[in-house]
Amino acid sequence: MTVTKIVPHDYIELKEPLYTRYLKYENVHIPTGNVALSEFRVL
Repeated sequence: MTVTKIVPHDYIELKEPLYTRYLKYENVHIPTGNVALSEFRVL
């Protein structure tokens, strides 16, 4: 997956289903230095 634009509330859908037990969110870069995660949806 390659993200070509930076949007604060972007919806990203994987091309193929991913079957996993755990999901990890990693903050790579936030201009303000603080990150707030309001939704993390998994179906």
